[in-house]
Amino acid sequence: MTHEPIVPKLVVTEQERPPREPRDFPHFAPRLRFLALATAAMLLVFLAQLAQIQLVHGARYAAAAESSMFRPERIAAPRGLILDRHGTLLASNRVVFDVSFSRVGLTRAEIDATFGQLAVWFPSTVARWQSQMAQGRRLPRRPQTLARGLTMAEAAPILERLPTLPGVTVREAFQRHYPVQGAGLGHVLGYVRDVNPSNLRTLLRQAGVETGSLPWDQMGSMRAFANALRQYGYELGDAVGVQGLELAYEQELRGIKGRERILTDAHSQELHRAIVHQAEPGHTLRLTLDLDLQRHAVKLLGDQIGAIVAMDARTGAILAMVSSPHFDSDQPMTGRGWADVVTNPARPLVNRAMREVYNPGSTLKPLVAMGALAEDILSTRTHFSCSGRFPMGGFTFRCDNRWGCGSNDVRSAIRRSCNIFFYNTMYTAGFGQRRWERVMRGCGLFGLTGIDLPGESPGHLPGRDVYPGEVIQLGIGQGPFDATPLQMVTAYARLGSNRRRLTPHLVERVESVLGKILWQWTPPDDWDEPLEPLLTEEEREVVLQGMLDVTQHEQGTGWRVRFPRAWNVAGKTGTAQNRGLIDAWFIGFAPVEDPKIVVGCVVEGGGHGADTAAPLVREMMGAYFYPGQSPLPAGALTPAASSPESG
Repeated sequence: MTHEPIVPKLVVTEQERPPREPRDFPHFAPRLRFLALATAAMLLVFLAQLAQIQLVHGARYAAAAESSMFRPERIAAPRGLILDRHGTLLASNRVVFDVSFSRVGLTRAEIDATFGQLAVWFPSTVARWQSQMAQGRRLPRRPQTLARGLTMAEAAPILERLPTLPGVTVREAFQRHYPVQGAGLGHVLGYVRDVNPSNLRTLLRQAGVETGSLPWDQMGSMRAFANALRQYGYELGDAVGVQGLELAYEQELRGIKGRERILTDAHSQELHRAIVHQAEPGHTLRLTLDLDLQRHAVKLLGDQIGAIVAMDARTGAILAMVSSPHFDSDQPMTGRGWADVVTNPARPLVNRAMREVYNPGSTLKPLVAMGALAEDILSTRTHFSCSGRFPMGGFTFRCDNRWGCGSNDVRSAIRRSCNIFFYNTMYTAGFGQRRWERVMRGCGLFGLTGIDLPGESPGHLPGRDVYPGEVIQLGIGQGPFDATPLQMVTAYARLGSNRRRLTPHLVERVESVLGKILWQWTPPDDWDEPLEPLLTEEEREVVLQGMLDVTQHEQGTGWRVRFPRAWNVAGKTGTAQNRGLIDAWFIGFAPVEDPKIVVGCVVEGGGHGADTAAPLVREMMGAYFYPGQSPLPAGALTPAASSPESG
C-alpha cells in the first residue's frame, strides 16, 4: 500500500494577505482617470477665476471694498458777496447746519433707538417715518433730511449726542444772509431759493438756453429732475438766484463745490474726513448803488405807491432804485411777512422802476420838442398861440391853463408845459405818429435799456395807426403807449449828456475772493457819439433852457418846488392819467451845463407832479450834493431867482 505524503495546507490570514495592485481591478481604471481629470479641471477653473479677480477686476473690487468704508460728499461753496459802491455789505452768508438720517448698515433695533432720541428734536418727522415702517414700508436708502438751516445753538445738542446716534449726519452749510433791512433792496438784489423745476427753467432762460422741453418734463418725476440737474452742475437742495442780481449773476455768485471722503464704520458712523478738493467761494459783486441814497429814497416814498430812480448822468450807473411798496430779500427764505407780501393788492413783488409801465405825461414834451426840431418840423423861432382850447373832430382838447397861455415858442412851451403848443406840433405842423415813434425809439423808449437785471419791460408802442385825437395826445405823453420810469430816466440822461449809448447798470465790477478784478464796466466804443436825433447846438440849448426854466423861472411848472439856483436843475413835471388815477411825475438832471445826476420819480395817484414827485426829486438831489447832511445846510433850499423869458 502506497501512501501519498501529507502536505499541510497553508492558511493565510487577512493581515498576511499581500496588497492587491490596480491591475488586479481593471474595471476601476477609467473611473480613476475621470476623477483625476475632473479634479484638475476644477482646479484650473478656480485658478482662472482667481486670476480674473486679482488681475483683471482687482482695481474695481478694491474700489468697491473701499467705498463701503469711504463715503464721498460735497463741500458747500459760499455764494459771493454783494457790496455797495462804498463797500457796505448787502449780501453775505452765514454758517448753518443740515441734519440727515440714513438707514444703511443699521439693524431695526438701532433704527428704533436712534428714532427714540431724534423724536425729542424732530417729533413730526420721526412720527411719519415710524408710521411708514409700521406699515411695512422701508425708508429709502439715500439719506433723508431731518432739518436744514439750523443755527449753532439749535444744532449743538445733536452734535453732543452724535456718537450715540448711528445713521445721523450733521453737515455744515451756508445760508444766504441780507444784513440790510428796510432799504428797498429786494427788487435789486433778488433772493435765492432751493432749486426746483420752475426756477431752474428761469435760470436757463436767463442764460440763453432753450427751455421748450426739458428732460424732467418728459419723464415727469423728481428723480428724473435730480438726474438732469447734474448736467447743469446742481444737486437737489442747492440754492439758486430767483430774482434780481442773484439771478442775473448766478454763475459769478454760485461758487464751485469741493469734495471730501468720509471714513465710516459698519454703522455708518463717521471716523475721519479727507478733503479731495477745497470749495471755491463765489465772486464778489461791487455795485454802483449808494446805500445812503437808496435808504433816503425809501424814506421819501414812505407808504406811497411809485418808484424813484437815481442815475449817474455821465455813465448810466444806478445810484438808487426803489419801488414802493418793497420787500426785503430775506423774507422769501425766512417766511417773515412773506404771505402779506404775496397777497398785497399793491403788488410789492413788481419792480415799478423797470417793469411797470405808465403814460409819462408832460415829461415827454422835451423829447417831442427835440424830435420836432431835429426833423425840421419846428424851428427855435416857431410860435403857436394858446387860447386854452384846441378843437378837433367835434371834441375840444384843453390846456392846463384854461384861459390859455398866449404865444409860445419851444422854450416857453416847455417851461409852461403848454398842451396846445404840442397839439399843434403833432397835428398842425405835421410831426405825426411815424416821426414821433422814430424819435422816441432814438431816445431809447420802446426797447430794453440793457440794465443788468432780469424782467425789464420794453414798454409799448401804439401798435396801430391811431386816430387824430390820439395823435395829438402822443405829443403830451398820453394815449395808447407807455414806458417805464427807468426808460424815461435813461432818455433824460442821454439828453443831458448828449450821448447815444448810455446804458444803465448796477454792477461796477466783479472781484475774486482775494480782491482781484475779474471784470469791470467800461463804456462802449461809440460812447461819445451824440444822441439821435441830431440837434444843432442852438436847438439843443433851447430845449435845455426850457427845462432849466421849469425849476428856475417864476412861470415854470416846478418853480414853487424851490430847487436851489446853484444846482442848475433842468427838469420837467408831469401829470398823467393812468387807469383812473392821476400819476405825478418829475424827472430832472443837474447841473444842466455838465449833468452829474439824473433823478426820476413817479407816484401813482399822486396828482400834480409839482406837488408830489418834484419835491422828492429835490430831496434826492440834496442828499446827493450834500451827502450825510440831513437836514440840508442852511441856504441850500433858498428860493430860485427868476430868469428873463425868451421871446
